[in-house]
Amino acid sequence: MKRTGWIAALCVLLLCLSACSGNGGNAGSSPSGTSATSGSSTGAQQTGAPADGEGAGTEAPAVEREEIKLPTGPVKLVVASFEPSEQLKQAVKKYEQAHPNVTVELQAAQTEFKDLDSQIANIEKYVSTTNTALLSGKGPDVMELDLLPREKLVGRGLLADLGDWMNRDAAFNKADYFVNVLDHMQIEGGLYAMPLSFYPVALIGDKAAIDKDGGVQDGDWTWDEFAESAQRLIQKGTHPHALANTPDYMLSELVGERYAQFVDEAGRRASFDSPAFAGLMTQVKQLFDDGVVIDLMKANFRNESKADNPKINTYFQSTQIPSPMEFLLLMDQYDGNTHVYTKPHAKEMGPGGYFMANQTMGINAASPVKEQAWDFLKFLLSEQGAADPDISLGHTGFPISRVAYDKEIQKLRDEGEVPGYKNGPAETEPFKVNEAYLDLLDGIVTAAVHPVGQSTKIDDIISEESKAFFTGQKSAEAVAKLIQNKVTTYLNE
Repeated sequence: MKRTGWIAALCVLLLCLSACSGNGGNAGSSPSGTSATSGSSTGAQQTGAPADGEGAGTEAPAVEREEIKLPTGPVKLVVASFEPSEQLKQAVKKYEQAHPNVTVELQAAQTEFKDLDSQIANIEKYVSTTNTALLSGKGPDVMELDLLPREKLVGRGLLADLGDWMNRDAAFNKADYFVNVLDHMQIEGGLYAMPLSFYPVALIGDKAAIDKDGGVQDGDWTWDEFAESAQRLIQKGTHPHALANTPDYMLSELVGERYAQFVDEAGRRASFDSPAFAGLMTQVKQLFDDGVVIDLMKANFRNESKADNPKINTYFQSTQIPSPMEFLLLMDQYDGNTHVYTKPHAKEMGPGGYFMANQTMGINAASPVKEQAWDFLKFLLSEQGAADPDISLGHTGFPISRVAYDKEIQKLRDEGEVPGYKNGPAETEPFKVNEAYLDLLDGIVTAAVHPVGQSTKIDDIISEESKAFFTGQKSAEAVAKLIQNKVTTYLNE
């Protein structure tokens, strides 16, 4: 991968690692023009979203459930991670204590951050060595997949289908988890990458300004409808722009909305040389040319007239929500007039919210101890294995365990106040828990059905090559052909 591609991947990695390990990161700090819809303009439940996972995804065929038999003799379980989170480290200790016959070898590609060059080199080494080992029928029993080419590994039959294990295991109760997330993590009809947590991706807005300037009908709107509404708002002048992003980043995210339209992983084919993709590039460019979206690289989207309290200068912000605590803080923006709106989407997309999977784990299809590997992964997913929010001041993401999430929310309700804390450069005062916001949050997390992918090689290609179009150096058709050729080469490597 090109150096620029690794830098993009690194940004996403640092975002997620800091959220998992409490290094002061904020999952909403990177630009997010993704088609990510969370929450609704009417309250706790999004229109058309499946409730409690019902109707989400394709129902698996009925299988006979059984008790998974584990080895009784000594077992060595190898678990690989680029940089293990505190959750993973603690879970390993707990699991070994509960299973005296099991030794878990936790392999880390990086133990500390030195500088950007060493970080990029370590990522390259982790991806290369892990891929090589898996292709040779070896490798770790369990591995973190966030940086690995998951679709390629699935296509080569190198990962176990975790959906089969969930359906077979009589001790696994799917209702204890966010089914709406699990049912939409499938690759080629199977569940091969299991997230330990996830980030709802939301659009928050200045409700007072939006209502004053005419309001929006956001329940199920397309990007064209968003642009029309945004132009009307901007003409009123409370804020000069609707969103902040960069053209190339926004394009790669919008492609992610309709990924299957442009990429056929199984058939190793791409369709970026189609009129649809050229039209999408033109649509994104128009959003920036019209001032609907402001380019983060050319102007600051905050009004710095008050240096000690800069005001957000857009009607909306797109953000990933790292925790219930952070959601309460987000809702305190725009002078307390913050509201959650559905984000615009492609015409062919159905309603519902968006999420980014975090710390996805997989099992090596060639592992000689798959039963033990599944049992360990099941422990990671459970309430026992879920990250303690206190580890990282609430930046751990939303646990995939619905049981763990419900207890975290109940704790916030019972305590009634979030203590102040200092998180890197950010510092907060103690604040009261708004229970109405927690009710709204419940609707957001249960309505999240559309996955927003982390940076991939294809994203890097789209982002890098599309810059020539957005700067006027090449036509949309010329850039589309170049992207088509590069993506096709990548798919067939």
